[in-house]
Amino acid sequence: MKTKLYLASLVLAMPVFAGSPAREAVAPAPQSSLWSWFIGGSVGYLADAQEVMYNGHIGVNTPWTVGGWNVALFGEVGYSDIKDSYVNGFYVDTKTEIVPITFNVKFERPIMDKLSVYVGAGLGAAVVDVSASSSVLIGNYSHNSTVFTSQIFAGLDYKFCPSFDMYAGARWIYLNDVKIANTNYNFNNNDCLFEVGARITF
Repeated sequence: MKTKLYLASLVLAMPVFAGSPAREAVAPAPQSSLWSWFIGGSVGYLADAQEVMYNGHIGVNTPWTVGGWNVALFGEVGYSDIKDSYVNGFYVDTKTEIVPITFNVKFERPIMDKLSVYVGAGLGAAVVDVSASSSVLIGNYSHNSTVFTSQIFAGLDYKFCPSFDMYAGARWIYLNDVKIANTNYNFNNNDCLFEVGARITF
């Protein structure tokens, strides 16, 4: 009798077990990388030299934050061709090509939905090629040197979408002295650059 009751209980319980679907193992959603690479460039105007300067950079957005500021690291190469003249009892035409190469750190913080403010600094070296001509004293002269350079920068960044943004800002650029031999001429070794640029993030 007990065996029959036990079998009857199993038969009655079968619909209950049948109606409880087996739980499937759910794989965790893949997490996006906390590091994202970017490339970009800018064009700007040197206030003192009154010439155009171009810059291109490649870098990475890191997962690090400092006081609520997101940290990015990037390398940058610039170019400017500066024409100048020097008069001190004689006239010297000069042409200076500058190629600064710097490693930079940038701190960025959102201030509105798509608008952020950024500040940063960089250190590196600049290849400076100076050529000068004067019919009075030095004739034709050219000099190539590599000097220390540094910069600080700040501005605003607007993200049109996660993969594209544009920015506008200013930077102060310093280079070690570049002197033309036999003259009192020194290349203007610091300047303020006003620039606009764009960046693509991968």
